[in-house]
Amino acid sequence: MLKVFAVIGMVATGCLAAGMGKVLVGSRWPDAPAKISEARAAVAEPDRVSDREELMRGIMWIRATLPRKVDDHTTLVAVGLEGKTYWSRMVLDTDAGDISDSAKAAVVREVTEDVCRRSGLRTAMHGNTISVYHVDYVDRRRTPIQSIEITKNDCR
Repeated sequence: MLKVFAVIGMVATGCLAAGMGKVLVGSRWPDAPAKISEARAAVAEPDRVSDREELMRGIMWIRATLPRKVDDHTTLVAVGLEGKTYWSRMVLDTDAGDISDSAKAAVVREVTEDVCRRSGLRTAMHGNTISVYHVDYVDRRRTPIQSIEITKNDCR
């Protein structure tokens, strides 16, 4: 996450520098449009990255911090991007047989609310960088418990 903020800071600094260059050149030589274009070329903006590249960088940062405790009973063990599907795998500190259908339904509601609340995921879905958020839950023995898929249509 720090890298994402660093990139945002670099972009903001570059934009401010470009804007100041325009102001200074425009106020000093208002009748010289060629000078303004030269100033724009002289002010170097940092490399811009696509939304997908920014997402990939975030995934790499998360992977470097795995496994990560999400709560007292849940651990995030893997994340990735396949095509336009952003996926994650969670391990629950329980046995698959101990989880009721009502508990599974509650998890679906909570995960959907959480994904829809996160502005980064909402933006990525509505911007068509990703089309699906897919999460797999397994128990401590890696027995599948449930899979959840969330699309932008689930976030109202």
